[in-house]
Amino acid sequence: MFATTHKHLKTIVMVATRSLDDKGWVIVGGFGLRLLRVVFLLSLWRTLLPESGEVSGMTQIRDAVSVLLSGAIIPLALMPWGIGDVLVYLPFASLASAPLRIYTGTGDPFFLIGLQAFWVVILWPVAHLLWNANRERLVSHGG
Repeated sequence: MFATTHKHLKTIVMVATRSLDDKGWVIVGGFGLRLLRVVFLLSLWRTLLPESGEVSGMTQIRDAVSVLLSGAIIPLALMPWGIGDVLVYLPFASLASAPLRIYTGTGDPFFLIGLQAFWVVILWPVAHLLWNANRERLVSHGG
Protein backbone atom coordinates (compact mmCIF):
# COMPACT_ATOMS: atom_id res chain seq x y z
CA MET A 1 0.00 0.00 0.00
CA PHE A 2 2.75 2.45 0.96
CA ALA A 3 4.76 1.67 -2.17
CA THR A 4 1.75 2.36 -4.40
CA THR A 5 0.94 5.58 -2.54
CA HIS A 6 4.57 6.68 -2.72
CA LYS A 7 4.70 5.98 -6.47
CA HIS A 8 1.55 8.02 -7.16
CA LEU A 9 2.63 10.87 -4.90
CA LYS A 10 6.00 10.99 -6.68
CA THR A 11 4.20 11.21 -10.04
CA ILE A 12 1.92 14.00 -8.79
CA VAL A 13 4.87 16.01 -7.48
CA MET A 14 6.75 15.54 -10.77
CA VAL A 15 3.78 16.64 -12.91
CA ALA A 16 2.81 19.48 -10.59
CA THR A 17 6.25 21.06 -10.50
CA ARG A 18 6.76 21.09 -14.26
CA SER A 19 5.39 24.22 -15.83
CA LEU A 20 4.09 24.60 -19.37
CA ASP A 21 6.37 27.51 -20.22
CA ASP A 22 7.44 29.80 -17.38
CA LYS A 23 8.91 32.48 -19.64
CA GLY A 24 5.60 34.22 -20.17
CA TRP A 25 4.29 33.92 -16.62
CA VAL A 26 5.14 36.14 -13.70
CA ILE A 27 6.41 34.38 -10.61
CA VAL A 28 3.14 34.73 -8.70
CA GLY A 29 1.02 33.56 -11.64
CA GLY A 30 3.26 30.56 -12.24
CA PHE A 31 3.11 29.66 -8.56
CA GLY A 32 -0.68 30.01 -8.57
CA LEU A 33 -1.00 27.71 -11.58
CA ARG A 34 1.30 25.16 -9.96
CA LEU A 35 -0.71 25.32 -6.74
CA LEU A 36 -3.97 24.79 -8.62
CA ARG A 37 -2.41 21.89 -10.50
CA VAL A 38 -1.30 20.28 -7.21
CA VAL A 39 -4.77 20.69 -5.68
CA PHE A 40 -6.41 19.24 -8.79
CA LEU A 41 -4.05 16.26 -8.97
CA LEU A 42 -4.37 15.52 -5.24
CA SER A 43 -8.16 15.62 -5.40
CA LEU A 44 -8.17 13.41 -8.49
CA TRP A 45 -5.78 11.02 -6.78
CA ARG A 46 -7.98 10.92 -3.67
CA THR A 47 -11.07 10.28 -5.78
CA LEU A 48 -9.62 7.52 -7.94
CA LEU A 49 -7.54 5.71 -5.32
CA PRO A 50 -9.63 5.22 -2.19
CA GLU A 51 -7.73 3.64 0.67
CA SER A 52 -10.61 2.02 2.53
CA GLY A 53 -12.16 0.12 -0.38
CA GLU A 54 -14.90 2.66 -0.98
CA VAL A 55 -16.12 3.18 -4.50
CA SER A 56 -17.90 6.49 -3.98
CA GLY A 57 -15.32 8.37 -6.02
CA MET A 58 -15.81 6.13 -9.01
CA THR A 59 -19.59 6.44 -8.56
CA GLN A 60 -19.31 10.23 -8.67
CA ILE A 61 -17.23 10.07 -11.83
CA ARG A 62 -19.70 7.63 -13.44
CA ASP A 63 -22.64 9.87 -12.54
CA ALA A 64 -20.91 12.99 -13.85
CA VAL A 65 -20.05 11.35 -17.16
CA SER A 66 -23.54 9.94 -17.65
CA VAL A 67 -25.22 13.28 -16.84
CA LEU A 68 -22.91 15.10 -19.24
CA LEU A 69 -23.30 12.60 -22.09
CA SER A 70 -27.08 12.38 -21.66
CA GLY A 71 -27.67 16.05 -22.42
CA ALA A 72 -28.98 16.85 -18.94
CA ILE A 73 -26.42 19.63 -18.35
CA ILE A 74 -25.84 20.83 -21.91
CA PRO A 75 -28.50 19.87 -24.46
CA LEU A 76 -27.03 17.63 -27.14
CA ALA A 77 -28.17 20.03 -29.87
CA LEU A 78 -25.98 22.78 -28.35
CA MET A 79 -22.78 20.73 -28.11
CA PRO A 80 -20.01 21.93 -30.42
CA TRP A 81 -18.27 20.20 -33.33
CA GLY A 82 -21.16 17.81 -33.99
CA ILE A 83 -20.53 15.89 -30.76
CA GLY A 84 -24.23 16.02 -29.95
CA ASP A 85 -25.08 14.41 -33.28
CA VAL A 86 -22.97 11.39 -32.31
CA LEU A 87 -24.16 11.27 -28.68
CA VAL A 88 -27.80 11.05 -29.81
CA TYR A 89 -27.17 7.44 -30.84
CA LEU A 90 -25.58 6.35 -27.54
CA PRO A 91 -27.66 4.92 -24.68
CA PHE A 92 -26.90 7.94 -22.49
CA ALA A 93 -29.20 10.09 -24.64
CA SER A 94 -32.16 8.01 -23.51
CA LEU A 95 -31.77 9.41 -19.99
CA ALA A 96 -32.46 13.08 -20.67
CA SER A 97 -32.25 14.08 -24.31
CA ALA A 98 -34.75 11.62 -25.82
CA PRO A 99 -37.58 12.33 -23.34
CA LEU A 100 -37.03 16.08 -23.74
CA ARG A 101 -37.04 15.82 -27.53
CA ILE A 102 -40.25 13.78 -27.48
CA TYR A 103 -41.89 16.24 -25.06
CA THR A 104 -40.91 19.32 -27.06
CA GLY A 105 -41.71 17.69 -30.41
CA THR A 106 -38.20 18.18 -31.84
CA GLY A 107 -37.53 14.46 -32.30
CA ASP A 108 -39.31 11.58 -33.97
CA PRO A 109 -40.86 9.53 -31.12
CA PHE A 110 -40.80 6.27 -33.09
CA PHE A 111 -37.10 6.63 -33.86
CA LEU A 112 -36.18 7.61 -30.29
CA ILE A 113 -38.21 4.84 -28.65
CA GLY A 114 -36.90 2.36 -31.23
CA LEU A 115 -33.35 3.43 -30.40
CA GLN A 116 -34.06 2.90 -26.71
CA ALA A 117 -35.45 -0.56 -27.46
CA PHE A 118 -32.34 -1.34 -29.51
CA TRP A 119 -30.06 -0.46 -26.57
CA VAL A 120 -32.23 -2.52 -24.21
CA VAL A 121 -31.85 -5.56 -26.46
CA ILE A 122 -28.07 -5.03 -26.65
CA LEU A 123 -27.32 -4.11 -23.03
CA TRP A 124 -29.72 -6.41 -21.15
CA PRO A 125 -27.80 -9.63 -21.95
CA VAL A 126 -24.50 -7.88 -21.20
CA ALA A 127 -25.80 -6.76 -17.79
CA HIS A 128 -27.14 -10.24 -17.12
CA LEU A 129 -23.77 -11.85 -17.94
CA LEU A 130 -21.89 -9.36 -15.76
CA TRP A 131 -24.32 -9.89 -12.89
CA ASN A 132 -23.97 -13.66 -13.05
CA ALA A 133 -20.19 -13.42 -13.23
CA ASN A 134 -19.93 -11.13 -10.20
CA ARG A 135 -22.84 -12.28 -8.03
CA GLU A 136 -20.66 -14.54 -5.89
CA ARG A 137 -18.24 -11.68 -5.15
CA LEU A 138 -21.02 -9.44 -3.81
CA VAL A 139 -20.98 -8.88 -0.07
CA SER A 140 -24.05 -7.38 1.52
CA HIS A 141 -24.56 -6.47 5.16
CA GLY A 142 -27.85 -5.51 6.69
CA GLY A 143 -31.47 -6.37 6.16
